[in-house]
Amino acid sequence: MISTNFSNPLFPNGPTLQPECQVPFMAGCFSRLPSILYTPHTHSIGSLQSHRKWWTKTSPAWNKGRIHCATAPNEVLEAYSAQFSKDIQSFLDARAQEMVSGGLMTIIIPTIPNETPMSQSTFAAWVDFLGSCLLDMAKMGLVSEDKVDSFNLPIYPTSPKQLEALIERNGCFSVEGMETLDRPMNHDAAYKAKLFVSHMRAALDGPIRQHFGPEIVDKLFDRIAEKSAKSSIFINYNELAVDSLVILKRKLD
Repeated sequence: MISTNFSNPLFPNGPTLQPECQVPFMAGCFSRLPSILYTPHTHSIGSLQSHRKWWTKTSPAWNKGRIHCATAPNEVLEAYSAQFSKDIQSFLDARAQEMVSGGLMTIIIPTIPNETPMSQSTFAAWVDFLGSCLLDMAKMGLVSEDKVDSFNLPIYPTSPKQLEALIERNGCFSVEGMETLDRPMNHDAAYKAKLFVSHMRAALDGPIRQHFGPEIVDKLFDRIAEKSAKSSIFINYNELAVDSLVILKRKLD
């Protein structure tokens, strides 16, 4: 079990993992892992995400009325991108200390296609959808508008091109392989909508509970379920979950 050194607030109730198994890192894992994981083949699988509070109301990157940078002004997008770059560097530096030269590491990370503006990605559609549900609740008086404005999803779907450039800049690893993982789902929109709700709750229950309070969680996801049943974005839901698999090799010291 790696609970003392491995912080994962998005999945506080997740299963215990054996050291040789895949390690999900969503909001933590930017420092060194326990020494038992210092093996030539360290498999770290999950989503790299920034998890810090970046903005105040006086900042040019204040993200009023939105919960993510996907359709926000450039100042917000740049703040997300800068934080993601810092997080990636911290993550790679920590893994480089743990791994022997020639060791392999596998990462699965959410991405959007190269040259595709985030605002035009299907990822933007679902974060806007989630944000609209929170704004609905603010209009109903169930949460404060300030709380919604100060909530920013700790997710940054990079492009394979940007990720490769960041790995090269770090200098500790070479990219041995990178490919997109296709996850086609031959189901109707209603099934995909239910799947979306379950995925969102599994991933975001922790941050939402921490930011808005536990009393709002069930009401929010009931609202999401109600709206998702009528939304057209789930016709192409399989496009919403695009991951890239990256195989890295530790360079010689």
